[in-house]
This record gives sequence, C-alpha cells and structure tokens, in this order.
Amino acid sequence: MNPLFYGKDGVVINYYRMFKIKPGCKPEAIRSRFCELIKKFHPDTAGEVTSSQSEIISVIVNGYRVLSDAKLKKEYDSLLINDKLKNHDFIIPSARIKYNLSLSKVIKSRTDDKKIRHTDLVKKFGHDVEILINRAESINGSKAYIELPSKTICPVCAGMDSSCYMCEGLGRITSISILEVNIPRGVHSGEIYNFDLTSMKPDSSTNFTLRTISVKITIQVI
Repeated sequence: MNPLFYGKDGVVINYYRMFKIKPGCKPEAIRSRFCELIKKFHPDTAGEVTSSQSEIISVIVNGYRVLSDAKLKKEYDSLLINDKLKNHDFIIPSARIKYNLSLSKVIKSRTDDKKIRHTDLVKKFGHDVEILINRAESINGSKAYIELPSKTICPVCAGMDSSCYMCEGLGRITSISILEVNIPRGVHSGEIYNFDLTSMKPDSSTNFTLRTISVKITIQVI
C-alpha cells in the first residue's frame, strides 16, 4: 500500500476530512480547497513558518498528490471504504526511528541542505537511519515509515508559472516523502539495508532527493 496514505504513526490519514470535501467531488474542488489550505500556512500569509506548520504543509501537499491523481485516488478510496488499517501489522512508532544528526537536521527543517554530502554522512555515521525494534517485532516482521527529503512538481502551477507564489517560479518544491521499509521476520540486530532511491518514486510527480539510503536495524532488549 502506498506510504502517502499513512501518517508517521502508521494510521491512515483522512484527506477528505482535512480538505473538508466529499469523495465524489470534482478535481476543480480539490484544487480550490488545496490552494485555500496551502495559502493559510504559506510564509507569505503566516509569516515565519514553524517546524510543526511545515509538517502540516507537507501533509497538505501529500493529500493533494493523492486526491488529484486518478490512480492513487482510486487505491486510496478503496482503502478507506474497506477500512484496511493494517491492525495486524507491527508498525514501528516514529519515536523509534533515529536519523543521523545531519539527516535529522534536514528532516526537521523540511528542506534539502545543499551543503550536506550524502557520502560523507554514511562514512561518518555508518548509516542514515536506525530503526529500533523489539523481540516480537523481529520475530513477526514489522514495518517502518521513514521521512526523506524529496522534490515534487509544484502542485499550484504545475511548473508553468514563473511568478507562482508556491514555487517562486522554480517549477518544483521541496517536500517530505515517506519510504516504507518492510522488516522481515527473523531479522538480526545490526543488519543494514541499502535502498537505491533512484529507482523509487513516491508518486509520478515526485523524486527522492537522496540517491541512496542506508538503514540499520537494532533489536532492543526490554
């Protein structure tokens, strides 16, 4: 299932409730409501944006990405209708997903720091992300949702307006996308998984900023 449908806690996000629209509404209504919401939190309106407000902006953008894409919307609607919340799965809480110091800075600022070289990060820390799991999760398998910086085509102007307030004429905006990590049954503590993000796309209009990501699994003895 697409990670865009879930929050950091692994629970399905109700984008219809967020946008205050009905599932059968027209694309024009979705776009109109998106523009209203994004303007509310945009720096031009809200002034200096806090980290919590920046997270809300990311969720709003992700919601628009889902509801404006016919294929994603159909899959998402099916998920809501059937109420498939994956209650049988072990979902790792976001508090047990540890980013290395530099990547953590990128995630918190919700932007891509051009000064950070990914090869230097891995060399210094040995991995980008550490996922802490317990014995039950290691035995039964589990899932984790990792936040990563990404670039997406501007949802306001679709890259066609040089005076767009959202992307400032760049055509793309910085966003945060989710990588779903499936942790297999019987995983051993200290195992490292490497992901080639160049072949992965959060959706048709978005690319991860990093080319690769290294994830370490640590089993906690509780």
